[in-house]
Amino acid sequence: MRIGATEILRLQIVPPKGERPALNDEYGRTFAISPDGSKLVYAVEAGPTSELRLRSLDTLASTPIPGTDGGTSPFFSPDGK
Repeated sequence: MRIGATEILRLQIVPPKGERPALNDEYGRTFAISPDGSKLVYAVEAGPTSELRLRSLDTLASTPIPGTDGGTSPFFSPDGK
């Protein structure tokens, strides 16, 4: 991620304890970073299916996104929604 004109930030993103990332996405995308770099959306296993979760990168907790049962291939629109 590029911060400012010359600063580069590298980081490792680890899911919160108890969450298992859903890695079987047929399109190869299991997470998305918001255009401003502040949020992460990712798919997790939720029983026999999956769901999408939202996490602000300044916290360790995530929240389920309502209505995303079975969700995969998360993305942000260009306006960040």
